Amino acid sequence: MEADQFVNTRLLVEDMGVGVRVCKGAGSVPEAGELSRVIGESMSKAGGLKDKAKKLKEKALEEVSKEGSSVQDMGGLVGELRKLKPLKSRIQV
Repeated sequence: MEADQFVNTRLLVEDMGVGVRVCKGAGSVPEAGELSRVIGESMSKAGGLKDKAKKLKEKALEEVSKEGSSVQDMGGLVGELRKLKPLKSRIQV
């Protein structure tokens, strides 16, 4: 297990509600059958995690579309970077 998995778990399970916690730490990883059961149950509940994850996917795809906020924000960043003077012209020798 990597260190960021704990942060990702909190984000997906507690903050966004699109995941399910199956263990806490490397020493408590469930057996394959138990893991399969928990994942299957979480994805089959009506109005559950599957629906939430699908809505999150749709929102993410919308944000990276041509008219989405991510594309607009990136365009704004590029525009601001183009306004900057090259570093060589700012260095006085």
